[in-house]
Amino acid sequence: MFILGRPFCCRRRRPNLLDHHEKGNGLYISLSELYLMKRRDFLAVGALATAACALPAWARDKRHIGVQLWSVRSDLERDFEGTLAALADFGYRQIELFGYGNTGWLGHSAARWHKLLKKNKLKAVSAHYMLPEDEVMGNVLTDGVKRAVDAHKSMGCKYLIMPWLPDNLRTADYTKKLCKAMNRTGEYCTSQGIQFGYHNHDFEFDRLPDGGSMYDLILERADAALVCLELDLYWAAFAGVDPVDLFKKAPGRFKLLHVKDMGPDRNTIEVGAGSIDFQRIFDQQQLAGTERFIVELEHYRTTPTQGVGEAYQAIKKLRFK
Repeated sequence: MFILGRPFCCRRRRPNLLDHHEKGNGLYISLSELYLMKRRDFLAVGALATAACALPAWARDKRHIGVQLWSVRSDLERDFEGTLAALADFGYRQIELFGYGNTGWLGHSAARWHKLLKKNKLKAVSAHYMLPEDEVMGNVLTDGVKRAVDAHKSMGCKYLIMPWLPDNLRTADYTKKLCKAMNRTGEYCTSQGIQFGYHNHDFEFDRLPDGGSMYDLILERADAALVCLELDLYWAAFAGVDPVDLFKKAPGRFKLLHVKDMGPDRNTIEVGAGSIDFQRIFDQQQLAGTERFIVELEHYRTTPTQGVGEAYQAIKKLRFK
């Protein structure tokens, strides 16, 4: 939309419409410029302005708040379609998948996922995927991993995240091999327009027998250009680690944050009901390089779906950079 000869903000002096006026951030154009503008350019700019105004609020929301579906796994098992619809009703527009297998995700085919996500205006922006142990111990990228990457690409995922390690693999030697495997996988992911990454729990921050931690090894040996980090804020707090210190140590690497609060018993609780100062962390979004905020919940005061719904209402009130 154009207002001839004046910006949206008020001007003290009425301009001469035939003059060439200085342009600022206000949207304004002089009559002489309008006369000289090609008709097709005028129509194109006008269409863009109209389209921007016509976008629904959720499409213009740059906070990028999603939910890890593991949080509502029991509800999905009981009522798959109803749970996805409920998440959308709470306001979620992005989800993080898990449970990839030969038949799809959580036993549902890609076609069914596509249909229901479209119906509920949801997008699968990320997914958790466990690199097989034989992949980590080998030296080449296997066809199985390539198929997994391709499958998640077909779902529209922008991130593919290694979610955790079992107890028997939490060693310095395995972590070093894991970093090599993540770099290989990250290189293929990059070629497919996806970012590979790693999601932490608390054990990665435990001190290793020879000094340092698994997380130190990941920061050192995982290629920052190929492997991003999904920092779980709850587990960092559980381990006594300040996320802001990590942001300063590895700026720009934390593309996703897992957002869940800590209750009095140190179990997870809905965002805003616990002790973590999320605003202090979110204020460092640019330093961290964060692009997505993924709600997760492992313990529930009500139902899983109601819990992540309450978390969404709390997180959207925070300031985003």
